Amino acid sequence: MTPAQIHLHVDIERDQEPISGTITDEAGAALEFSGWMELMSAFDTARDRARDTPRDPPSGSREPRTRAPQ
Repeated sequence: MTPAQIHLHVDIERDQEPISGTITDEAGAALEFSGWMELMSAFDTARDRARDTPRDPPSGSREPRTRAPQ
């Protein structure tokens, strides 16, 4: 997975009309939806939340050094 990707878990109710279920993001926040428009809206919301959440640097990477003021 690249840093520009996010993982979402989607649970869809098998016999439900219209389509309904829950999308859970990497942080564990759940978004319920009912219908195709709400499903797309839940995807957009999860993507927006991921953009607003700082990601941990990959393991083994170093933080950039800053130069001390002179």
